[in-house]
Amino acid sequence: MEDEAIIDDMLAGLANDSGEEFDLGGGLDGADDVSEDTKLEVPKPSKEKEVTEVSKPTTEFDNGFTVLPIIEDVLDTLGIEYDDTSFSDLDLTDPKSITSVIEQIIADKSSANFASPIAKDFNDYVAEGGDPTKFFENYTHIPKYADLDLDDESNLRNIAIEYNKSIGMSNEDAEEVAQDLIDSDSIKKLAPKYAKTLDSNNAKVADMREKQLEDARKADEAFYYEQLEKQRNLIENIDELAGIPFKNKSDKSSFIKYIQDVDPKTGKTKYEQSFIDDPTLRLKLQMLTYKGVDKDKIVAYADSKVAEKTKANLLKFANYTTAKRTAGKQRSGDFSPEDFVL
Repeated sequence: MEDEAIIDDMLAGLANDSGEEFDLGGGLDGADDVSEDTKLEVPKPSKEKEVTEVSKPTTEFDNGFTVLPIIEDVLDTLGIEYDDTSFSDLDLTDPKSITSVIEQIIADKSSANFASPIAKDFNDYVAEGGDPTKFFENYTHIPKYADLDLDDESNLRNIAIEYNKSIGMSNEDAEEVAQDLIDSDSIKKLAPKYAKTLDSNNAKVADMREKQLEDARKADEAFYYEQLEKQRNLIENIDELAGIPFKNKSDKSSFIKYIQDVDPKTGKTKYEQSFIDDPTLRLKLQMLTYKGVDKDKIVAYADSKVAEKTKANLLKFANYTTAKRTAGKQRSGDFSPEDFVL
């Protein structure tokens, strides 16, 4: 029995370590006499082993941390205007606020942003099947409903539909109301009133569109002259271009006139006219850009042209003085004052 007590102690020890039950029945001599009530039942430990979880390191920010500089940099890069109230709903100490701002930018940029009301009207006009080439022709010239044949049922239907749409009805509802008016034969009485209202509204739209066009024209004109002024200032503050020096202020003025002054007869500058006179000129300039412009060659070429002009002028002057000595007067066609202008 002493041996059995030792074995019992060993099993009890194992049970305490594993939490399992051990059935002694049939396992030892004389164990058949052990009843079910004598099964070893070991209670589970009252305290489970504590498991220490290794948490991911968190980023700690110093007092005063804010994502505002990052947000402002993003908005400035995208050219988006903002003010101090733009971020009032954000927790600027939370880096996730940047995500909120970017999501809002994406939402805003997903909607059409037209440069002007005219651009939006053009987009709508084309989307509805309008001819792009006739947009401006029709933009301020809206047909009058009062001029339509009011004995034509299709015209009456169209007037009723457009009127009801103008007061906020959906296209489907407007068509249904128009059909009811036709069925009740009341459309003929109402159509003239509808047409007058539509024409009055359209007149206001036409006036607004004319103003938009005029404002756009003025803005384009102001931008054009602003660019000319910038170009003049640039030229006046440099001494050479492409390695070719300006001789003096008069030389600069002549160059500015060449590229900026428009001839009333042709509607073009002399520079623009040069492309018409020589159809390959633009290709020549593009070739120079493609191959790379050699400033030394340009200067040499310019100097050679000046030399040729000077030589020709001197020859004409020599012919003139010879003629004056022999004939006492200038021979017609030998030279003109412009020949001596380099």
